[in-house]
Amino acid sequence: MADSKVYNSIENGATFLQLGNGELLNYLGCHDVGDLPNDKGSRESIQAYIDGEFKLLGKTLTAPDLGSTTLMTFLGPTAEWLEKINCEGNLFVNMRSCGKANIPTNFERQFVLRRFEVNKATYSNLVSRNESNPSEVEFESSFDPRLDIYYKIRAVQGSNVDVRAINDIILYSKECETSCPNTGKYGFAVTDFLSGSPASKANVLYTENYGATFTAVAGNPFAAAEDIMSVVVVFVGADAERVIVVRGTTDAGNPAEVAYSDDLGVTWNNVNVGDTNGQYASGWNSMVALDLNHIWLALSDGGIFFSSNGGITWTDQSIASVTEDLNAISFMNSKYGVAAGNANTILTTTNGGSTWGVVTGPTAQAAENILSVAMYDEKTILVGYDNGKIYITTDGGINWTDQTFVGSGTGAVNDLTVYRYTVYMVHNDASPEGTVFRSSDCGANWDALSTVSNDGVNAVAIVNENSAVAVGEVTGGVGFVAVAS
Repeated sequence: MADSKVYNSIENGATFLQLGNGELLNYLGCHDVGDLPNDKGSRESIQAYIDGEFKLLGKTLTAPDLGSTTLMTFLGPTAEWLEKINCEGNLFVNMRSCGKANIPTNFERQFVLRRFEVNKATYSNLVSRNESNPSEVEFESSFDPRLDIYYKIRAVQGSNVDVRAINDIILYSKECETSCPNTGKYGFAVTDFLSGSPASKANVLYTENYGATFTAVAGNPFAAAEDIMSVVVVFVGADAERVIVVRGTTDAGNPAEVAYSDDLGVTWNNVNVGDTNGQYASGWNSMVALDLNHIWLALSDGGIFFSSNGGITWTDQSIASVTEDLNAISFMNSKYGVAAGNANTILTTTNGGSTWGVVTGPTAQAAENILSVAMYDEKTILVGYDNGKIYITTDGGINWTDQTFVGSGTGAVNDLTVYRYTVYMVHNDASPEGTVFRSSDCGANWDALSTVSNDGVNAVAIVNENSAVAVGEVTGGVGFVAVAS
């Protein structure tokens, strides 16, 4: 059935230009935007002549071309944004039903042209001897082949019967299961032990339907009265996953501890990390994995460890001068990463953690603790604080900018997660009730998702630009799960 609402270009469209990551969006106003191609590449057949006929053996994929479009506007005495741009930026085309056009988050559909660049400007109707026409300028432009498309999404309650608070979540796909992989179909979440019940154990929960339903796995990785703080998944075979978890409770007689399972949590292998007794994972964002050979772990007392073999052994990458608890760690690739924690501690690396440099954080946050961190690109880092603030740097930590949002400056920013160019964020107010936010412009604007009532959200896992799953504290007698799509 067709939508009852059909957009028109005059009443419902709006265009914005962003000149750099995290920078404010500039409203372009009276502009015409041409067609926007979303080229996904083409496929060519591989055929062979067998038994008197051509038979299809497979297909090859051809890379898509750069996207191209035109923008046109009237020419006046003041140079406009598209005339002044001399580098790559991002162009945002919003479609809305009502409300002000110049509000970046007022959209029902948003088209984002990444790495947008003006290639040619053509000026027309400048002078005429017998006709009066408005002077215009047309801009021919190019952008990344993939056109990012965002929709308004809302969260609904997921199904979970476990009565423990949920600390972290990871979602993943099985590439060999189908010719069209279902991104984020599978996942694990990890819990606290039951407070007040010292004999209880923390659980690992499993989903195979995009987070709609979670059930506890058969085995418990750690001893009674020990929380599980963070979880990652890596592949040890074509579609054979390994889930790795880290203990979130200090043990005065033992060092930090991880456990891994290759059978969906039926059995667990436990591994000590380092030799400092009492060390543990202090944050929900304390572990990150790119693949089997690139896993990092941030710990209390300034600990950083690296595993190149799926969590079986761990190499100490800590630096002696840092003793604050490190609550979060993020890597964008095998070289560039960031770790952060208490007392505004921020560390960065450009060589996979072989060496780390101390970065001076935002001056105004000197006494605050960092709970979450996300590395957007080699120079762009977002950090979330326990006082509800988010700051961004686009120059590797030399300068920092406060990124405000509804509720900023109260509560805590518990999670920051990046998927391609999309950032999801978890903010808890003072209650604490949690809200999941989404940003398509590296945090310049934050769009609050319609989140179901809760008693605190701890983490969010991204399926794609328009889908995510959030988990958190016990709400209504069970650990909170919400599916946003």
